[in-house]
Amino acid sequence: ELLRAGHAEVAGAAANLQMITANLTSGYHRDLQLTKEPVIRSVAKTHSLLQAAQILVAGLKPAPEELEKACTGELFAAEAANRLVKQKGIAFREAYRRVAADPDSTTGLTAADLITSYTHTGSPGNPGLDKLQQRLRK
Repeated sequence: ELLRAGHAEVAGAAANLQMITANLTSGYHRDLQLTKEPVIRSVAKTHSLLQAAQILVAGLKPAPEELEKACTGELFAAEAANRLVKQKGIAFREAYRRVAADPDSTTGLTAADLITSYTHTGSPGNPGLDKLQQRLRK
């Protein structure tokens, strides 16, 4: 809750900055002195939010069984419809209606199979953590 509320505070400061800097005439800069406070306040708030997030993430312990159970057919509805379009040659609208009628029976694949079938960087099957870790080590 603190992260959500803190984000709202920082987003509010961003809106404040946008309004201060909107429609400034050319060469006019005196209003910019009003930007200092929201910037400093937002940087400090963001720093404290990142510290809180670090504590939160460090304490997370995923429950693989519960996560797998939560990956129901609805999560992969668009993918299932696309597979029907590719494999059966039917219109996407019809494919999506079939999937909507029975989302768990259309893929024939487990959630783990579907997730690992995505291979592009940033996808659930390849989040690109190795590249991120390399960047963080530099």
